Amino acid sequence: MTIGGKILAALEPLGYPVVPDRYTGSESTYLTFNYSANGGLFADDRPLFDLYLIQVHLFAPFGWDGGLLRKQIKQRLFAEGFTWPAETDVGNEDFSAASQGQHIVFACQMEESTEEEPAQ
Repeated sequence: MTIGGKILAALEPLGYPVVPDRYTGSESTYLTFNYSANGGLFADDRPLFDLYLIQVHLFAPFGWDGGLLRKQIKQRLFAEGFTWPAETDVGNEDFSAASQGQHIVFACQMEESTEEEPAQ
């Protein structure tokens, strides 16, 4: 399963829209995610694994109490094999009315072998 697939598998059961990069729907509470990969633990001039640096973004209206959802996001990502997510509140009331609201970023990592999968 791809990293994106693992993120979706972890978060879709929460019942909110979950999409990569940018959400264009009409729900006021939703999740987006992005990630990058870096090679790690080099041997024989090649990395033995890819280290994925993942960000999951929770967007919700101001005043919405998302304490339980925030805890569930961290627990579900960790249960799927990601590191325990760091949580940062980056919401800002000073943006245009269309973008006002809560914005919580969960940052975590996952390693994946660079070895080729055996043919079946």
